[in-house]
This record gives sequence, structure tokens and C-alpha cells, in this order.
Amino acid sequence: MSTFNALYGRASGVAEIQGHQIVFTSDADGSQIILALRTLDVSLEGLNSHHYYLFDKYRPENRICVQDEGILRVLAQKGVKSADGTLQKSQARKIRRNILVSSPFAITLGLLLAIPLLLSMIPVAWLSTIISPEQEKTMGQWLLPMIRKQHSIEDNHGAQPKIRALVEHIKATNPELQKIDFDVYVSASKEVNAFAAPGNIIVLNKGLIEKADSIDEVVGVLAHEMGHVQQKHVVKSLAGGIGSIFGTVILVSFIGYDGALVIANATSFLSLKYSRDDESAADRKGFEFLQRAQVSTQGMIRFFNKLANQNSMVPDILTFASTHPTSSERVAALADLSQQKPDPPTVSLPVNLAELKKLF
Repeated sequence: MSTFNALYGRASGVAEIQGHQIVFTSDADGSQIILALRTLDVSLEGLNSHHYYLFDKYRPENRICVQDEGILRVLAQKGVKSADGTLQKSQARKIRRNILVSSPFAITLGLLLAIPLLLSMIPVAWLSTIISPEQEKTMGQWLLPMIRKQHSIEDNHGAQPKIRALVEHIKATNPELQKIDFDVYVSASKEVNAFAAPGNIIVLNKGLIEKADSIDEVVGVLAHEMGHVQQKHVVKSLAGGIGSIFGTVILVSFIGYDGALVIANATSFLSLKYSRDDESAADRKGFEFLQRAQVSTQGMIRFFNKLANQNSMVPDILTFASTHPTSSERVAALADLSQQKPDPPTVSLPVNLAELKKLF
């Protein structure tokens, strides 16, 4: 059993977690209030302090107040979902308060605002040329723990070697890709999405694999992302937010990755946006990569056409278009390119879609 100092109204006492219930016992007269865990709700109140109110969701007038955060951990372990959510809010509030009252944090936050403004005056093309591949790789490794958390990346996922084999198949016949060391990861997210991140990182979501109807479609998306990496679109898209990245890296040393992730989410620098020109260029490069690798380009065209047709109907599901604005014009441009440059004879790929889907 776990016991915590508590208040019920103005009466002090103790709140004790006993099996599947919480029992508040008054110090004054020994009277008790009992709340069942299965109907328990938890809320966080107080601006400058943390007061956790425990109450029955069907009878909210009986409210027990506790200030010890430990009670949330115990309740979360017992399956009280609102306790887990309140615990996360409480920790995020503490992080924000520490940032505001600490001068090193205040300075860093100032940099988060000032550096991007200064960098916005620098031509993006020039900025992308002064960041070496080694520096970009280092940046990617700094950000990887936060990318893992933000995008629910699973370590050593069974599909990871399969997807890496597809990437290597494309890379083997394309000289521009020979010096690029790609890191491939798999996300458990059901969002239909894939993206490239700094340091040659490519992430494929479970939702994209489930949406694909052929392995050519998956390879087409991979080739598109490899086109973004090869042409340094990732670095270009980070130009405006690069100050935020370095500021966040500094914050990691103070508050760890969990705290830095709060700021990363606020700045949204991990959600890369590409220009229409960059998207079209990645399409063309991906098309070239596929033809050299003797992979049908029709898979890329079919998948993008599928997203273009369905995005207007279910925008809450198909989030690929949020980071990759798919349009009918881009699909048409790929179709025209296909007519001008017919595919060479195709070869068998090292992975088939059925075995890939079985791993999810």
C-alpha cells in the first residue's frame, strides 16, 4: 500500500492506495472517503504549485488533493490513464518553469529566437554548401534520440534489414549515391508517411507499408527520399530552423532528451517542409535512380497518384502530403517523363511486399 499526505476540502489527512481503491482518512475525526480506481479521474491545478485532484468522474464533488507527484506514478502503474496524462503535463510544466527561472536556459531560448533570424539573411544555397557531409551526419546523430521519440521509431525492427536491402539495391547502380551512408529506420506510426532527416536518415512508417499494393510502390517512395538526401534538400529545409536545432542540442545537456523534445515539438523543426521545386526535383531524381536500378517507375507514379486522389477525401489519414505536397501536376509530370523515357527491363528485387508486411 502507498500512503500520501492529502486534503479533503480543508481537512488534512492521508490518502492510501489499497488494491483497487483510494481511501482518504481524516486526521481530525478518522472519517473516510473512498474512490474506486476504475472510475477515478485526475486533474492538475495551481499555477505556481502542483495540486493533483483525485475524484470520481461520475461524482466530481468528492475531490481529494495531493501534492506528491509520486501518487501519479503509482496510479499510472495501476492503469489509471488520466494519471499518466497528468504526470506528463506536470513534468512538462516543471521543465517550462525551470527554463524561465534559469539564466542559462533564458540565454539559450534567446539564441533559439535570434539565430534563425540571423540565418534567414544568409542565402540558403550557400548555407547548404558550407555544411559538410560529416557535420550533417553529426547533426543527425544529435537529433536521432529526439526523432526516435517523436516518431515512435522501433529499435531493431524486423523490417529494418529488408528496407535497408531495398535502399542498397537502388544505391548499387547510382554513382551519386555511392558515397552516401544511409541510415534506415522503421516507425510504428500508422500515418501514411516517410521522410528524410539530417545525417542521411530515412524513416518509413508502418502506415505507408500497409497502404502500398506492390513492392515497387515502396521502392518508389524510398527513391524519392533518397533524391531529397542526395540533393541536400534536407539541409536546405533546415536553414531557417538550424538555430533552433543547435539551441535544442545545448538544452539536451541541461534537461535531457525528454525536456528538449518539448521544445522540439514547439519549434516543429523535425517536420520538414519542401518547396514545390524541391519535390519535383526529388521526383525526377528518384525516377532516374529507379531506372538505373531496373525497378519499375510505375510503382512511384501509382503511389503518388493514389495519395493525390485520396488526400482530399481523408486528409486526417494521409499525412504524407503534409511533408510531401503531392499534386496532380506532379503525378502528371512523372507520367510524361515515363512516356519520354520508358523503363528498361526490370530485375527481381531482394524483398517482396508480402514478406515485408508480415513483419508489421
